[in-house]
This record gives sequence, structure tokens and C-alpha cells, in this order.
Amino acid sequence: MGFILKYVMSIFVFSFASFASFASVALADDQYYFKLLDQINNEGFPALNVNICEMDSFPRSDMYSGCQSTTENELLYKDVYRPYITEKFKVIFQDANVEILLCLLLRESSGWEGSASHTNVVGLSQFTSGTLSEMGEIIKKGSIYWERHIANQISVNEENERIVRKLQGMKGATKKLNKYKDELNKGISFLESFRRRQVMANAWEQLGGNDLKVDFSTGYFGNKKNYEANFLLTITKLRMCAYDFNNNYTDVTPDMILLACAGAYNIGESSFANLTLEKGQDLGNLSQWIDRLSISGNSQAPETINHLISINRCAMNGPKLPMCGTNYDYCTDYVDPCTQPNAYLCRDECKK
Repeated sequence: MGFILKYVMSIFVFSFASFASFASVALADDQYYFKLLDQINNEGFPALNVNICEMDSFPRSDMYSGCQSTTENELLYKDVYRPYITEKFKVIFQDANVEILLCLLLRESSGWEGSASHTNVVGLSQFTSGTLSEMGEIIKKGSIYWERHIANQISVNEENERIVRKLQGMKGATKKLNKYKDELNKGISFLESFRRRQVMANAWEQLGGNDLKVDFSTGYFGNKKNYEANFLLTITKLRMCAYDFNNNYTDVTPDMILLACAGAYNIGESSFANLTLEKGQDLGNLSQWIDRLSISGNSQAPETINHLISINRCAMNGPKLPMCGTNYDYCTDYVDPCTQPNAYLCRDECKK
């Protein structure tokens, strides 16, 4: 049963008595989401008689998810989205903080609204048509397909490596040696590319994505009724990012990898890595990423800084500071960031 509906009798006073009938509908029911939408559309939304911000039993991310609002999006988040995201997140990221993902999606979806933006990204997860097409092709081929490509490429690389060793030191073999060295380097790049694709396809399968009839189009992902696919694809995307960061950087922790990947979600993984990280070195921390983005001169860097700070404020313990530049939360009990000496500040925040 959904989280909020378990507390119907003790917490909420409903404007429409018939709404309580949905308390007995199991979350596992595939039609639950649609029944809930129909009920809201036909009979209105229940009024709250409690400030959720003051309830210790709710996760921190709830405080940022319109905690005093009475909107369709808020109810869907608490009773449908959050339980689903939390369950699926733990399949892939057992040791990381799910609040980071909840806060990332809260920000991406503009308070669970999920409308198409002026930059042509759609849905609760805000995907571009290019991302959907690319990820869809990888996922539809399946993990076994990529495993076979990996095995074949390993064989090719081993053969090229054998030839390179044989040609090294041979007189008059420089041209041929360089050719096979080039082939070996290309093969190594292909192998890593296949491994990344296998990670993506495998994550999607682990999450149960193949049980959904997914159309990897903006029309499909732009429809909020297809929330499962949106959330599964987000987790899959983060899984591939985490794979890359684990392989290329040291001193990594589950939460810092996920926070870095949340930053990469905004600006792109390669751009985030190029602007903030040094391959083979420590992954670093939020302070270092902000400093490097600030001096990068990249036009999207200020937005990414605000994005990272917002997710950090929302997901991590500490004073409840407002997210940067948002107009979709209704809480009034935020702590003023200008009074917090150690707070990361949003762009132009606290400037007079």
C-alpha cells in the first residue's frame, strides 16, 4: 500500500470521502497510477491538515518536493514515484544514498511536472531524442549481444598484440608494426565501448526494463504515465556513469560517485569529466568541482554548479537550504543560506 495512504486515518482529512477507497489499492496493481489520476481529475485533490516539513518520518527529499503543497504531482510522488524509485535504485546502487537520485529527479522534472522544456528535453527524467535513440539501440540489442562483441574483440586484440610483439625489433618492419599498433589501439577503444554498452544493457535487464513495452521516443517518455521507463532509464544512465568513474578515478565512494554523475547528468559525462576531473586521480569532492567549473569558462558551468549545490542541499544532512533558482517548492521554513558560513552558495546568492 502507498506510503501516504497508510496514514489516512491519523494524518489526513480528505475533502472527498470517496478518495479513501483507494487506500486498499496495492501499489503493485498496474492500474493504480491511472486510477489515482482519474480520481484526482474527477473529484479533486484532498486537503492536508499537517505540515509535512515537520514530520520526522518522511525522507529528507520530501521536504523539497513541495512539502506544503496540495498538488497532484506531490501525491503521485509520495504514493507512486518514491516507492518505485527506491525499490529499483537498490537493485543497482545498494550502498548509495537514494536521496541523491530522488533530488536529481525532483530537479530535472521541475517538481514532478515533467513537461517538455525549451531545450527539447521531455518527461520526468528530461531526456533528449538523441539520448533516447542511442540508449534504446544499446538496450534493445541486449547484454548477451554485447558480451559476444566483447569476446570477439578480445580475440582480435590478442592476435594483434601477438603480431606487434613479433614485429618489434624486426628490421624493415616499422610500417607494418605501426599499422598493427594502430589496430590494437583501436581494438582497445572498441573493447571498452562494448563493455560500457554491456553494463548499460545489463542494468536495464536487472531493473526489469524488458518487462515493459518501451518505445524509445520523446512521445513515449514525455507521457507521465510511462514513469517506470523514465526512472529505469535514469538509473541505467547513472549506472554507466558510475562504471566510468569507478574505472577512471581513485578514492571513490558510492555517494560521491552518484553526486558526480548527477552533475554529469546536467552537462554531459565527458564535459563534466573534462572540466572537473583528472583521469587516474582522485574523484574529488563538491568543493573542488565547483572551483574547477567556476574557472572553466564553460557557458553551462554556472547552471551545473547550481544543479550540484541544489542536489547536495536536498539530499545531504545539514541545514535545510533552498534549492537554487527553483519555483516549484512551497516550503516556507528554509534556513537562510546567507547565515550559514560554510554553505555552498548558488550563483549570485547572498549578493547585495
